[in-house]
Amino acid sequence: MSNADKTRVKLPYKIDVEDCGRAIIQKIQNELEEGTRKDHLLNMFELSVVAFAESIEIPDEISEVEAKRLMEIETTHPAFYNWLAYYLTLQNPNKISFILDMYAGEKYGPTQNFNNAVEFILINCLAHVPFEHQAQDDAVVRWVREKNYPSNESASTEYKAQTIEVEAVDAEIIDEITTQKPKKKTSKKKSSTPLFQDEESIPSIGISKQWQDYMCFYLTNYLNNETLDKNKLIEVTKGRHLNPDHRIFLKMQANYLCYAIKKMLEKGYLITSKKYEIAKWICTNFYFNKKGSKNTVTESYCLSLLTSKRDEPVYKDKIDTDINNLLKSMEYPEQKKDQKISSS
Repeated sequence: MSNADKTRVKLPYKIDVEDCGRAIIQKIQNELEEGTRKDHLLNMFELSVVAFAESIEIPDEISEVEAKRLMEIETTHPAFYNWLAYYLTLQNPNKISFILDMYAGEKYGPTQNFNNAVEFILINCLAHVPFEHQAQDDAVVRWVREKNYPSNESASTEYKAQTIEVEAVDAEIIDEITTQKPKKKTSKKKSSTPLFQDEESIPSIGISKQWQDYMCFYLTNYLNNETLDKNKLIEVTKGRHLNPDHRIFLKMQANYLCYAIKKMLEKGYLITSKKYEIAKWICTNFYFNKKGSKNTVTESYCLSLLTSKRDEPVYKDKIDTDINNLLKSMEYPEQKKDQKISSS
């Protein structure tokens, strides 16, 4: 074996699943009390490492150094956000913003919609790790707040700057204003329509807590105005119904959303309500792109999309891939183990 084959250069913050899994298993050994829970968690993370190794199919003929390099997870792997979360629980909290910035900047590979993935996927995965990591969790949340939501202080500063600029303009034209005749004041009534409909008259549909964030992450990619609609979408994906005046515009056709939900329903995930209730929820909350313009859809049309093969999208293979990747990233190792046993 040449010296080059024996040398392995590990980039900072690149996640080696084997090393990360071993470190987590060691902390569980050191910090958790003996018992069935500890045994279960040790087994779970051991199986997670094995499952990752099997997913990348390491060839038998390659060197140990090359095999070790393959154990560094790529950003496109379905379990990437799981392992990034596990990795972060082992880090100094002061380094976490640097790590997240590195991946957000795609230094180690493509991470499309990374900021939202951290908010809606990674934060949930942190809860899988059983030892204490509150300081690391807080560092992740601070990063999300900074990146995804403008601070009140920044908004206030921007507002003050705009006010000063307006006052300067007013000072320049004050002579012109004073020479004009005063206009009669007219009172305009602002829309008092509440954001959401009354839950007693239209109850929320049943979306399991485990899947709310995943649905929000999926739909965030298609928001026409993320800044304006993201907070509304978070509430909508909890099953609530907006008033018609406040519908969210998605840059997709209705059949794409209905197909994605139908595939989720087939696998027994995401939404637990009846299909006619889901159809109403879709029509109430969203506008869709139809022939280049913003349009609503009818409940009967949505129901037909959810219950038959009518108008299935042309590029449904991509939707299937996206959904399967989401589902794989949420499979626990014991579920994978059960699947192996049942298929053998």
